[in-house]
Amino acid sequence: MITKTDSVWFTTKGQVVIPAWLRKQFHIEDGTKAVVQATPEGILIAERKRKFLSITSSTPSAASASPKAAA
Repeated sequence: MITKTDSVWFTTKGQVVIPAWLRKQFHIEDGTKAVVQATPEGILIAERKRKFLSITSSTPSAASASPKAAA
């Protein structure tokens, strides 16, 4: 891959305009989700590849955890 650089600018709302050639190369369309991370080198913007779900665990009830006694 050839490394190419381009300038971007921030709006007063903090929005960043990604150059058209990068949007095309990475298939970025309206509504494409991304994640932003602070790194020692600067700001990293990366495609969000999967949904992040909030998962809660619950402990099974005593009745479902113990085997039924034979009658």
